[in-house]
Amino acid sequence: MKYLLSLLVAANLFAITPQDLYGCFETIEHNQQSVPHGPDYERNLSTYEDYSFSRTYKNVETNRVEPINVFNFFTGVRDDVYYSYSPIILFQDLGEYKWNDNSLSYEIDEDIYMYRSQKEMYEKVDHRLKLSIEKVGVYFEGSVELKSYARRINRSFTFKLKKVSCPTSY
Repeated sequence: MKYLLSLLVAANLFAITPQDLYGCFETIEHNQQSVPHGPDYERNLSTYEDYSFSRTYKNVETNRVEPINVFNFFTGVRDDVYYSYSPIILFQDLGEYKWNDNSLSYEIDEDIYMYRSQKEMYEKVDHRLKLSIEKVGVYFEGSVELKSYARRINRSFTFKLKKVSCPTSY
């Protein structure tokens, strides 16, 4: 029994979970291209953060606020001043997270209410996302597919990240 329990604990120590992603990453590649960095180290980082305080999204069926995580991918800098990012919204309680040894995936295909500040109201939008991540040595490699017809979004990219310590301002 002890042996079986220690095997289960050891297997879970090496699995990637959503909690393992919280923090900062150096972006090594975006769409299989190396990423140009700017002079401001903090702005060169990709981040995975808890935004459960956000009131941007509500559940269509229950009308309750949906807590989110934001995976903000740094995609490069131009002319040392124009930093570019690709933020991805992951719902904490909607969609399906799957993880095992060295991989994690998240998939959602749902309608959701999204707050539109221009209109000062919630509007029903579609949110279709596939995220897959694999841990390869010290790197997190993966892909993102995001589609929303209501918001006219059709974005997909690959990435290679390396986990780093967040600066003290995070």
